[in-house]
Amino acid sequence: MRNTATAEKSDPFILAAAQVIRGNGQSWLGRAYRKGELVKIAPRYYVRTADWVRAGYDGRWWMTLVAALLANPDRVFCGETALRLAGFWTATPDEVTFLTSDHSHAGSLPFVWTVYGNWPHQQRARTLPPARPKRHVHPEHGEPGQRGSAAFLMARDSAFEMLVGRDGRRAMAVADGLCMAGGAEWDTWKEVLLAQVGEHRVGTRRKRAAGILDLATNQSEAVSESFSKFVIADLGFPRPVQQKEFWIGRAHYFTDFFFEKENTGGESDGLIKMFGDDVADDAERIRRYKARLNRDRDLRTVCDDVLHWGWEEIMNPQRLRAILLAAGFKPSLANRPW
Repeated sequence: MRNTATAEKSDPFILAAAQVIRGNGQSWLGRAYRKGELVKIAPRYYVRTADWVRAGYDGRWWMTLVAALLANPDRVFCGETALRLAGFWTATPDEVTFLTSDHSHAGSLPFVWTVYGNWPHQQRARTLPPARPKRHVHPEHGEPGQRGSAAFLMARDSAFEMLVGRDGRRAMAVADGLCMAGGAEWDTWKEVLLAQVGEHRVGTRRKRAAGILDLATNQSEAVSESFSKFVIADLGFPRPVQQKEFWIGRAHYFTDFFFEKENTGGESDGLIKMFGDDVADDAERIRRYKARLNRDRDLRTVCDDVLHWGWEEIMNPQRLRAILLAAGFKPSLANRPW
């Protein structure tokens, strides 16, 4: 019953099994789950399927995180989950990660719960369940940070996990986010992370993580730009300048990317730019589309071309490669930082 009250207070959509059984009975819970009316997001915690669908991607991620915390308040979150809890800008994660003790191994191992859904939604302001004293922490990872009742690994340790992880695009977003957050301290953070990376046992991951840290800047204004920067480097194309400034007459423009040798601009177009939550009607969408056409026309007076790509090309690198090849770009292994 203790968890039921906390669930109701922390997120009205999360249903504790005890709460459901008390109102409807054990058999109803089983039938509703089998019929697809409930989604199980943690042991003993459910959410109604209609609420799950309406919540959007970010809402589903948050529900899964809260349910993981309610199921076991002593969990220590790690990876991208920890970075988001610490307030760092990252991609919208598709999993919730935390540490769990496994008696068959020494120390604590990462545990992953996958959150399925579509691509990024706007982040919502959410609250965590009331804080409870921790019965244990994981000393091998240092003293964890705290947000509400959630304990999480500090930014440096979580960033290291991401940098040597499988997904280089997310690692690039994390590195850019740390660069922006670090400000004048970024060079110190970078040295510490490079020292950690240098001790990693897998040589390819070690080399790639070092290259990502060298590419990190505070110029990425969206996660899609960080992802694009990694894909361009990984494909072996020349390294572009970010946020190149242009004055054309009285017009003032910045391009997401500018390839100096090819004299070509590059734009990573997310859906928010054209069809974000702040766009209320078709007239505003049309106005934005015309503004983009006028901007491209102006930029082509000083650039040979302006290329556009979106999430489809970023997540399928060969499509982005085709766009750059068609514009006359020449990839080379010498351009790859790893």
